[in-house]
Amino acid sequence: FNRPLPYDPVRPWKDYDGRWYSTIAMDGCNLTSTPCVSGGREVLWTSPRLHGPGANWTMIGPMFTSNVTVLSGFVENAWLQCEFITPDFFGGLPGDPLGGKTRVFTNNVGGAGCCSGTTGYYIGLQSNGGPFVVNWTDPNAVGMID
Repeated sequence: FNRPLPYDPVRPWKDYDGRWYSTIAMDGCNLTSTPCVSGGREVLWTSPRLHGPGANWTMIGPMFTSNVTVLSGFVENAWLQCEFITPDFFGGLPGDPLGGKTRVFTNNVGGAGCCSGTTGYYIGLQSNGGPFVVNWTDPNAVGMID
């Protein structure tokens, strides 16, 4: 990792394969400075146990990289240019028509000329250590909470 970052983690979750997962926030370029045209990146880690004996956290690799904000394409300079800030990631929502495979990623948008300090969300699919995939053609897949 090429520059000091907070490496904000998301809350760990236990997926359908019985393993624990978590991510840390980085930028998508892994450079020594910003701006980063690739935006933010969540790097995925896994362990057979959350903590204690048997815990062995190992890096899988990038789970999600994006520079898109809710205003990208509408407002000049509305692209994320740094790491994700205070992210969270959750799924398994009651009533999910895909049986819990729909996941939501949140990010307090920073480094975007338009909307720093707002909480954005992305809705996509992800499971068992795979990538988080957003359907970019869905107008509801990216939005703002506040």
